[in-house]
Amino acid sequence: MYKFYCMGVPRSGTTYFVNLMNSHPEVYCGPESYLARNFKVEDLEPAAFISKAKRKTARLHAQSHLLAKGQLKAIGNKTPQSYFSFNNVAKQMRGGTIFFCLRDPAEVFLSWDLRANDKQDNLWHAGMIWLIAYIEMIYSLQKLAECKADNIILINYKYLIGLESRAEAAADCFKFLGVDLTPEVHQFLEESAFATKRSLNRQRIYNSSQLSILNSESMLAYRQLINDITLSPLERQKEVVKTCLDCFRDDNREGNYRVKKIMDELKDNQQFSDYWYRHWFRYISTKGPTRELSYRIHYAMGGLTLKNSASFIKANLRALSQRWI
Repeated sequence: MYKFYCMGVPRSGTTYFVNLMNSHPEVYCGPESYLARNFKVEDLEPAAFISKAKRKTARLHAQSHLLAKGQLKAIGNKTPQSYFSFNNVAKQMRGGTIFFCLRDPAEVFLSWDLRANDKQDNLWHAGMIWLIAYIEMIYSLQKLAECKADNIILINYKYLIGLESRAEAAADCFKFLGVDLTPEVHQFLEESAFATKRSLNRQRIYNSSQLSILNSESMLAYRQLINDITLSPLERQKEVVKTCLDCFRDDNREGNYRVKKIMDELKDNQQFSDYWYRHWFRYISTKGPTRELSYRIHYAMGGLTLKNSASFIKANLRALSQRWI
């Protein structure tokens, strides 16, 4: 039975990917069934999904879907932010395929803010605004640039859900898993078309900081990377990914007006500040542009000097994680 794994910055199409996979009678994909840091390839078995999945909803999902399927030919899991434990996932999935979903950052920013502003959305912290997505985009690019695995497939979200391209995209994805399109998959593609049209016609409003970032050299390079791929092995795009990362370094250098503008606008955002402190420990071990940008944002939110921001967090990392986890 073929094994696969799906990840990407949240709101980049990973949930759609799960639904697409589960529309096939010979494929099952778990919805965030395992934590990436504890993931083992042996967990990609039907019995494990039912008994070992981290959340009750994931176990129930596995029960209902697996009972309705026949003999499986492929099985996998999706956990969007798995790039925080990228090395473990890459190590465990050496014999399978890792799908990495990429979406236009403008769409991702809008989607994050819509969920953050939805007071009835209990699954999304109100402080998870577009800036966190921006940082995670940099981090995930850094992990892709460092990765030496040859089994990572980059997927363009627009290609995956496009009204004209979705059937071709589905066929390409399933080809990696060794299965063909079925009537059930075609039915799913037809039924999900309405939601796609609604998403494409949604009004898009961005604030000044978002527009500033979206017009930066790094974002233009990142968007060009996404536009140039449909479904492509990472190894073919490695140099482009590294170029994007270099642009991010230039854009986030000290004194950059875009970063200052972001920090000025967020200084009084209590919800963002709350989320930032609760999850700051995630970014401590990173290097490069993500780390530098994170230190400066922390300095703006906490009133510490930029010089002492990193050392303060490192010294209090254990206390912070014990307090909030």
